Amino acid sequence: MYIELIFTVKESIEENGEIAASLLNEAGFETVQEKEKLQAYIVENLLSTQEIEDQIEQLINFNLVANKPQQAIVKKENWNKLWESNFNPITIEDICHIRADFHPAFDGEIKEIVINPKMSFGTGHHATTYLAIKMLNELDLKNMRCLDMGTGTGILAIFSVKKGATYTLAIDNDEWSVENSIENVHINGVHEKIDVMLGDAYHIAQEMPFDVVVANINRNILLRDMEFYVQKLKPTGKMIISGFYTQDVPVLMEKITELGLKKVKQFEKDNWVCLMMSF
Repeated sequence: MYIELIFTVKESIEENGEIAASLLNEAGFETVQEKEKLQAYIVENLLSTQEIEDQIEQLINFNLVANKPQQAIVKKENWNKLWESNFNPITIEDICHIRADFHPAFDGEIKEIVINPKMSFGTGHHATTYLAIKMLNELDLKNMRCLDMGTGTGILAIFSVKKGATYTLAIDNDEWSVENSIENVHINGVHEKIDVMLGDAYHIAQEMPFDVVVANINRNILLRDMEFYVQKLKPTGKMIISGFYTQDVPVLMEKITELGLKKVKQFEKDNWVCLMMSF
């Protein structure tokens, strides 16, 4: 289940909402939506009650939000309804079309991905997933072996195989996301080339090296686990990371350089960033 926080933002949702969303993302909140109010979601038990209270207090002290947020537990069935009510088909440039199975099939020549998101993150609507798909599309994945960390709905793993990857390992530490990814992998008919695993960076220690490693996760987890990803990247491989803001790039680049990688390419959208690196 997820914890939902709904904040009333002071003054401008465009300015203060963006700053508040950045702080919540850094704290570990998985999804933050900026609408009339700021809606933030995090997997229950990922942060302690005290950590959440401390983050709320910080936003109030910074004069970003009016008062303490509405707080609730979002059950699976309610999360499904939330996603379905907000999930419209999306086309990412001339790269792919993403829809749910309750939408009509796409009549076009570009790749189509069917995603039923349920409680998982990754529909292509958020800038981080959008940018990660765009960056993956820059690579020739034919016959490649890929790793998708924090797979969510499985969308990046599915795209990698549709782009030519021979094999992709998709990992998430949330049981519901793993179930959801398995369902989506089968819906898209790529289940023979994708393994979905419940786990985190520690679970890739026994895996063979990968040609491409992609991680669409928040900044703090990237900083914590990037060393594990690098250890499983082939000398000729590429690493793609997304899930962080423009202002996070310097600290991530410091870590990237420390691990012997260099930046190859950078994409940005709505203050979110995606980086590609290599040795």
